[in-house]
Amino acid sequence: MMGHTHMLIGFATGLAISHGAPLEQAIAQGVVCAVAAIVPDIDHPQADIRRRMGVFSHLLDWLPHRGITHTVAALSVWVILCSLFGGALALAAIAGFASHLVADMMTRSGLPLLLPLSDRRWYLLPKVMRIRTASVFEQMIAGCMALLIIQMTGIAPTAQLMLSYVDGLFREISKWLPLALG
Repeated sequence: MMGHTHMLIGFATGLAISHGAPLEQAIAQGVVCAVAAIVPDIDHPQADIRRRMGVFSHLLDWLPHRGITHTVAALSVWVILCSLFGGALALAAIAGFASHLVADMMTRSGLPLLLPLSDRRWYLLPKVMRIRTASVFEQMIAGCMALLIIQMTGIAPTAQLMLSYVDGLFREISKWLPLALG
């Protein structure tokens, strides 16, 4: 999945685990969860989190995408690091990282959860239902997450962000409509 989808899923996850907390705390947990939700993609050279590292991003060139950073081992290391800080924000960071793994297990590529012990790929969905990255279905998931965030907080993500999802959805539909009608 794309970074923006991971962030929206992460933000919604952060809000969900903060159920009953004051809105400011829920939003803080949502933000931490959203940021943590893109951490596993530090292994992708085009990922925002990696590009923001500047010249240091080349130190990670040896990492294959959806490799060791997308495993139970990486999640375990993340849990240990976050546990050093404790509290609700650490829980949000753990949930965000985990939400990334769960979301990627719904894609056509799946995840090698047990690397380095096994390179077997794990999936949450049957083959016919797996999501293609950047597809109309991923855009629909992102849009649903944005609507869920609005419902949970009463605060809308920026209009520009929402318009970009709608624009992406219409572009994808316009590609498939002629095939469906023709």
